[in-house]
Amino acid sequence: MKRAAIIILSLLMGLSSQSFAAPPLEEILAALEQANEQIGVVKVEGYTHEYRRDDSASSWKVTPATSTFSCAFENKPQGRYVLNQNPSISRWILGAAPYLATWSTQFRDADGFITYLSRATQSHDGTQLLGLPQSRCSGEQADCGKKSQFSQGLAQRAERFYSGLGFTGLRAIRNTPVYAPDRFKDIAVSDTSDGMVLVHFESPQLCVAWDLTLDPEKNFALVRYTYSQGRVLTTADDEITQTYEVPEHRPIADGVWYPVHCIVTTEHSKECAALLRSRYPQSLDRGQDDPYVGRREELVLTKVSLLSGNDAETNLTVNLPEGTTFRSIDEHQ
Repeated sequence: MKRAAIIILSLLMGLSSQSFAAPPLEEILAALEQANEQIGVVKVEGYTHEYRRDDSASSWKVTPATSTFSCAFENKPQGRYVLNQNPSISRWILGAAPYLATWSTQFRDADGFITYLSRATQSHDGTQLLGLPQSRCSGEQADCGKKSQFSQGLAQRAERFYSGLGFTGLRAIRNTPVYAPDRFKDIAVSDTSDGMVLVHFESPQLCVAWDLTLDPEKNFALVRYTYSQGRVLTTADDEITQTYEVPEHRPIADGVWYPVHCIVTTEHSKECAALLRSRYPQSLDRGQDDPYVGRREELVLTKVSLLSGNDAETNLTVNLPEGTTFRSIDEHQ
């Protein structure tokens, strides 16, 4: 009887180890592709917060920089999108107040042109709005471009951040060599102690590494993605680290767990930050924030829905105010 119990226990242990064995990378990529195909047009609403690292207190402190927004996005290359910010509060180094609140509409049309219209602005002292909002619509120009760094930067931020798509498993992996396993060898897939799957790849020649933590219980939804760069500029092991974290997902379709609470953290080692400040002192001119102090952005999506048919077309269509003229920002490149 005792011997039978030992045999059964051994079999159960064998089954347990098999059930938690890390799946092949090809299986993970196939699952992520399948989930991504179910996201056609997604609309989200939410808000953001920005934090700065306070080294003296070894903590993160929230800044006034924030955004309340809605974003509809067509999930395909150069897909249409519409981003409304009501408002966005950001650093403002050209005025009397250190921050500026902007009510704006930004969109990319079917031809790939990105248009930015600032509807109104209002000064902000870091704690409250000052004065009266200044209307920017009547007779104003809307910036429109397709090739400029300005327009491309707007589009990338909408794609990766506000839409939340940058925190999905497939979008994260597309930013790494892991997406091309036939070209890059030695991609390691393993289990973690808390039941997650870790995908790791590093390039000793370039001194960079990528780590992706995925949740197999949520069809390999992204939990954490870390890019680290070390020993390129200095002797520090991790000179620059950027981490994407997803503390919370929400199911929006069969097998699709959408990220609804996301955090991006960028940090420089003290050695690397000091070197970059000495090399690029202009980055600290004119009262700008130190770009080499740790920075964190938090995204919270309060609503997420998939759109189709007329609903999708309505949310991806923008009717600008009558009389609005366009200024081509591509001409200034």
